[in-house]
Amino acid sequence: LGGAPLLRSLADGLGARFVDAAPSVEVGAPVLADRQAGLLTQLGHDRVRQRLVAGLRAAGVLAPPR
Repeated sequence: LGGAPLLRSLADGLGARFVDAAPSVEVGAPVLADRQAGLLTQLGHDRVRQRLVAGLRAAGVLAPPR
């Protein structure tokens, strides 16, 4: 979760697209089980999947649902 800036710069240097799928903080919704280690709850995993799918669709890599 903390490596996004480095990964973004690496992706830019390679000409690759970067999708930030880290879950955003939701008030009253526990997305992280351990903030220091970056461990996710099930809700956190669900949010990562949703953001990753949305990013891949926006990049044209994944077709929209039918």
